[in-house]
Amino acid sequence: MSYAIGLWGIGLAGGAWLAFSPPPVWPNALAGPAAFWLANVVALGCVSALLLALLQRVSAVRSPTGTSGSLAG
Repeated sequence: MSYAIGLWGIGLAGGAWLAFSPPPVWPNALAGPAAFWLANVVALGCVSALLLALLQRVSAVRSPTGTSGSLAG
């Protein structure tokens, strides 16, 4: 879910908004395609951070037998 919301919402929709109708205070250096790519880079960074947090959370979970959640027996 975070992948879809991040890349499609922040990256695609946010990038299109910044590229085609940026706020009045938006710098000209980040107009057009540069604004679109910036939004996608920010979205990818956010999604990466969320997936890393999920990985750490899942890795910390222990099974009832006391072993880690690994499948390697």
